[in-house]
Amino acid sequence: MTGDNRIDALVGAIAEYLAKQRRLGRVPHWVSDPARRLTSPWFTTASPSDAMREYLTFSSPAEFASRNIFTEERPLRRARSPFGRQIPDET
Repeated sequence: MTGDNRIDALVGAIAEYLAKQRRLGRVPHWVSDPARRLTSPWFTTASPSDAMREYLTFSSPAEFASRNIFTEERPLRRARSPFGRQIPDET
């Protein structure tokens, strides 16, 4: 536990999510600790409009939503640049 409620809940959500995604057979017991749940909703966007809150509420994986964390459908996907990988010109 870090002492930061959001981080502690997020770590629990990520651990449960990955255990299920990777079919590890069981979820670590510590993820169900009540300290791994937030008391108020956290929408993981910089400026959550009403429409964005609604979208995140319905798209969040259960492992996150059950902890009151509302995020996108695939929260651990890799970000990709629209320009591809840029290599600086050293000339």
